[in-house]
Amino acid sequence: AELGRETLPGTARELHAGGDPGSLIDLAAADYEAACKAAPRSAVAWMNAGLVHSLRADWFVRTKRDPADDLEAATAKLEQALILNPKYLDARQELAGAFATRAAAARARKKDPVPDLERAIAEYTKVLEKAPDHAHALNNRGLAWNDLAKQRLAAAKADAFAAGARDFTSALRVNPKNWRALA
Repeated sequence: AELGRETLPGTARELHAGGDPGSLIDLAAADYEAACKAAPRSAVAWMNAGLVHSLRADWFVRTKRDPADDLEAATAKLEQALILNPKYLDARQELAGAFATRAAAARARKKDPVPDLERAIAEYTKVLEKAPDHAHALNNRGLAWNDLAKQRLAAAKADAFAAGARDFTSALRVNPKNWRALA
């Protein structure tokens, strides 16, 4: 049986209604875990369980806490929803968002966000293949592309600066009085 918002436990329903994630998210996560156990073949239950973990991870990123466990749980549950229903665009959209949040968390930990950005873009693209006018997916894929471009530009700049530094060092080795290499 599929679970709709009207059949969700109380705290999960409040979170869906826009409650404060800081105070409701732990209770909602427990409610959604119970929903997955009650209806293990429900793609909706798994999508909502993944979504609540993704929301908590996003909250952790914003409050400078480690979201790693919730991000792993979010992606696993959203992928389970897609195994149960591969055409479930909301789950695909949320999976893309979870990878975008993973990229933000990686960046905050000074790790490479590129693999997660690339996966987010791939998931948003899958949504857009089925729904080309999906404004949310278009916007978020654009943000992910922009973030990916910034990451690649930063890496290219670092490589260029390193190459330049090597050349300046070589120029000074060849001619220690080369004032241009010192500038």
